[in-house]
Amino acid sequence: MELDSKNRFKVKYCPCNKSNRDGKFVPYKDSTQYGFCHSCERTFRPEGFNIDFVKPKRKKEPPMEYFDKKYLRKKLFDYRVEGNNFVYFLEKTLGDNITKEILTKYKLGTGKNNAVIFPHIDTSNNIVALKYMYYNKITGKRFNTIWFDDAVKHRHPVCLFGLHLINDDNKPIGIVESEKTACLMNYFHPYYTWLACGGSKGLKDDKIRPLKYRAVHLFPDQSKYDDWMKRKQELEKTFPYISFKVSKECEIWFEQGHIKKGEDIADYYLRL
Repeated sequence: MELDSKNRFKVKYCPCNKSNRDGKFVPYKDSTQYGFCHSCERTFRPEGFNIDFVKPKRKKEPPMEYFDKKYLRKKLFDYRVEGNNFVYFLEKTLGDNITKEILTKYKLGTGKNNAVIFPHIDTSNNIVALKYMYYNKITGKRFNTIWFDDAVKHRHPVCLFGLHLINDDNKPIGIVESEKTACLMNYFHPYYTWLACGGSKGLKDDKIRPLKYRAVHLFPDQSKYDDWMKRKQELEKTFPYISFKVSKECEIWFEQGHIKKGEDIADYYLRL
């Protein structure tokens, strides 16, 4: 017997004698006497009628996948091949040797149309995501186009960019918004292990969880200090075993005229 929700209002009274004006009694198909009442939470069936309820089988979700390391290896930057605007900017700004160190440390790759690939690699060296971004080769400013590689359809949630580096040392961890800034600050301020959360709303619990028992210093872009201070307070409740600080430097530098509205810590160091 199958319930017929479409005709629930055709039955004026529930078998429990309550009015069915609100449609809480749902009859079986081709029946007005039997069905289920959401008001009294009773099921009315013909006498002697037994029914076994079978739980519907839920469709099994496909397992989450990581990217094959060979897939990334094919896309790693090769100095014999031109065509990566971000790497060109790094070479022009920091020189060849520093650029090679950054490329090796963060395992940057090269995509189509001069895009840079920022791989997000977890603490077990699994490649969680490959993020493609366009930059102006002279100014280092990002174009608006950003996308993730879809070679893996059911990938794991994106982790912090640079997360694979936290196993290498016990330095304080510096978290910025953009992957570009993490790469640059690795050179400008090597006292920290620099990671990126991917945006002003990127400080998700799942991303922060692997940083247990570490000192974490958050470096928000200009105008995001209040948002990140509020987020810090939330994170402290969730992760009492992580030490958090929030930098106000970008707000101070903006007031002093050293950086422009919306710029970040790397913009300050690039102007020194």
